[in-house]
Amino acid sequence: MPWGFPNRCECGARIRSKDKFCAYCGLGQPPPPAAASGEACEGCENPLRGRWKFCPECGQKRTVDVMKSGYSGQHVKLSDFKHATRILLLTDLHVTENASTPTLVGRLTTTNLCVDRVLQRFHGEIDQLLVSGDLVDHGNMGELERFVEILEGHKLRHKTTVIPGNHDLVLKGTKRVNLANFAQMLEQLPGHPREEDGFPFVRHLGNHVVVIGLDSTGVCRKRRAAQILLNGRGRVDAEQLERLKSELNRIPSDVLKIVMTHHRINPMPSTHGIWKRLKTRVVDGWLMALDGAEELKSLLTGSDNVLLVHGHHHVEHVEFPREGGLQATIGLPSSTHPDKFDGVYKLFMLVVQVGWVHLLRVVFDSPDGLLRDDPLEHLRLVRSFELKRSRTPSAVQRALEKAGFQRDKQESDLVGKWATGGFGEEIAAILRRPAFLRTAEDRNRLRAQRLI
Repeated sequence: MPWGFPNRCECGARIRSKDKFCAYCGLGQPPPPAAASGEACEGCENPLRGRWKFCPECGQKRTVDVMKSGYSGQHVKLSDFKHATRILLLTDLHVTENASTPTLVGRLTTTNLCVDRVLQRFHGEIDQLLVSGDLVDHGNMGELERFVEILEGHKLRHKTTVIPGNHDLVLKGTKRVNLANFAQMLEQLPGHPREEDGFPFVRHLGNHVVVIGLDSTGVCRKRRAAQILLNGRGRVDAEQLERLKSELNRIPSDVLKIVMTHHRINPMPSTHGIWKRLKTRVVDGWLMALDGAEELKSLLTGSDNVLLVHGHHHVEHVEFPREGGLQATIGLPSSTHPDKFDGVYKLFMLVVQVGWVHLLRVVFDSPDGLLRDDPLEHLRLVRSFELKRSRTPSAVQRALEKAGFQRDKQESDLVGKWATGGFGEEIAAILRRPAFLRTAEDRNRLRAQRLI
């Protein structure tokens, strides 16, 4: 086999002479090993490393057990997920009234174009769109109307759930609140609360998924801003926390609860350098912090199957706390500006099946990547979660209906498929998993049933 460089495989990975195949592409030889993943090759039973895709001895493609390996980075396709609800997560769009208006954050004039490109690429592949605040930049009615026009142009107005950010409610450079304008915009998006109803609000998305929208800007129904200086500090007041507690008690424990806030509840990750540490402590830790974060976190950890999604900082920060029912806090970078930490553009998606939820990510070097490449070809798996389940899917659906949530057609078809399959609960649970999550034992059981 010809080699472009004596110490590298054709795929670019460094070679290791004692191995026969490249652990990345299956052709050459792998780089020096990283920490072991604790898995063994099914072909030759040699140990596999965490990032290897092929066994370096026999060249057999591995099966990644994502529940053991955590962050896998494995390439996936949406076709791998059958009977699933696909949810695109966006935040901090900072839409302006027209393309020539510069934004307050980053002084970019391409935010509207970025939003249009993202929705153009994904609108036919998603079932729901969640936007966790800062829909617009200067906080005026013209920008809010422009945001609705963009959604309508891609036929996503009925599939979109939004919450306010500090740019949406607090007008540029003042403490004057445009809550009435934002409420008027929400009237054009079905399923959102009226101004007198307030937050939080709950929407049923199907597939045993509900989304809970909070207003973390500190404005709520009081027509004054809680923010100081840069209008970036937020607050979740006692009234919202009390209403959230009652909603969490009303929703069945088996249901996936996606809680949306604009501000984060966990501190920012530590940075290197005295000036970066000072900025993190002063700006991110005080000027952009959330009052009432500990009380909110305590409520979420006390409920099962909770994912928290937020924005505000324009930085990716995904955590898996492994405490109580809070499975992950997903900090999204801006969907129209580069990530402040590494300068690249990132988009996140949730794929929800009965009993499972998968977090996917796609990364671009620049917004132009949306034009050059199809983002669906660059999806990578971040993490898969098996939801806590104490009842059958049909029993969970009955509990949802009893709690006042309308039955969804997609949910009805999916529940009916698994309820009438006659496979038994264990075999049905294996069938619900994507093929790349099945272990060798799972596949043997399916072969014994002649299901694969």
